Amino acid sequence: MGALRARCDVEDVLVQLQTLLPIVLLIGVFYLLILRPARTRQKAQQQTISALSVGKQIMTTGGLFGTVTAIDGDRIEIEIADGVRVQYLQAAVSRVVTDSDAPDAPVDADDDEDDNDEDRVELAASDATNHDVTGGDTQNR
Repeated sequence: MGALRARCDVEDVLVQLQTLLPIVLLIGVFYLLILRPARTRQKAQQQTISALSVGKQIMTTGGLFGTVTAIDGDRIEIEIADGVRVQYLQAAVSRVVTDSDAPDAPVDADDDEDDNDEDRVELAASDATNHDVTGGDTQNR
């Protein structure tokens, strides 16, 4: 009778393990696929923020490129054009930009200024004649 009872206890333990095993595996997969990479990204972001210094070129999480001109606590000042400075939180810095990552110089719009003015006048004239400004159908009036 004692051997039969021990055998029943072992079977009960195995059934309980079979019930808990999928939950334990799910928690392990969750850790490996979600929590561990998130921690790695967070550490990399902290290293990026701690490496910030005045004069470094950065890219924000919104895609804005600029040069760090001042650091004040958790805020930084970024120069995005000559004389144009904006303030951001350090957490908004996506990465420090190297010379190969920097965007190309903006195209100078003054090069084709004469051609563009003529195109604008022609476009404005054609828009004024082709559109009904009242918003209604002009054929059914």
